[in-house]
Amino acid sequence: MKNLLLNKGGVVFREGETGGSLYRVLQGSVDVVAGCGTAQEKKLTTLEKGRFFGELGSFEGYLRSATVLAAEDNTIVEEIPDDEIDQLFQKDHGTILAVMKQMSSRMRELTDEYVELTGRQEQAAPEKKEGGFLERFMRILRGNDETIQSRQEAKKDLKDGYSCRVESFPKGKIVFREGDAGSCMYCVHSGSVGIYTGYGTPEETKLTDVYTNHFFGEMGMIDEAPRTATAVILEPGTTLETIYPKDLEELFEKNPFKVLMIVQNLSGRVRRLSTDVAEARKKLG
Repeated sequence: MKNLLLNKGGVVFREGETGGSLYRVLQGSVDVVAGCGTAQEKKLTTLEKGRFFGELGSFEGYLRSATVLAAEDNTIVEEIPDDEIDQLFQKDHGTILAVMKQMSSRMRELTDEYVELTGRQEQAAPEKKEGGFLERFMRILRGNDETIQSRQEAKKDLKDGYSCRVESFPKGKIVFREGDAGSCMYCVHSGSVGIYTGYGTPEETKLTDVYTNHFFGEMGMIDEAPRTATAVILEPGTTLETIYPKDLEELFEKNPFKVLMIVQNLSGRVRRLSTDVAEARKKLG
């Protein structure tokens, strides 16, 4: 790990570069800018002291989706190379949850922007809709195909190794209801779970199915926000692992692969949502 001292306008990395490190603002602040130096330049956000950035390139190896510049003189940024992230997590387990909370916050910001942009598009050209908003948005939340493939290539299941608490459920069992307070997340060890809005009402809509080796309920665990949907067991004997924030330290020590998959899953969702927001911006000019 090393520290970068930057004056205002100093570049940490540029859009399109290959990712290879995670960063944290130690002093000052940085601006995250899309299309830097072009007619479409847009400041996406400003990150203050303590905030992480660059997680998409670090955890998934994707090209940088924006340029990051120092927003003020004497800004200090800590650079954490990929091969040192494990050391950071081991030294400070709270960092894991901090990174996850930041990705959760970013998802909510992007979601709000996506809802606004999509609504404006449909008002401008309602005849050009390609499926309803809910359908398009749930495509983003269904997960990351590349992450799933990497799990299969690694020949590991999320049920392998240490697990926190595992329980079998009968078909039709409600895991949590829309509006319930969130405090934990779930990992499907076997079987499947249906995610619904308006469950049990005339407006009931099935958003997606969650299968073996997938997670659900992360957002509730991370920020303890009310559940936005109802989760229902679809197959007899479906087994779920329940994970609370307090479990992350022990889980990382005993089964770091699983924690990495949780972080990669969140990272994949942020990346896909970022891409859809960028496309929506372009369509609106």
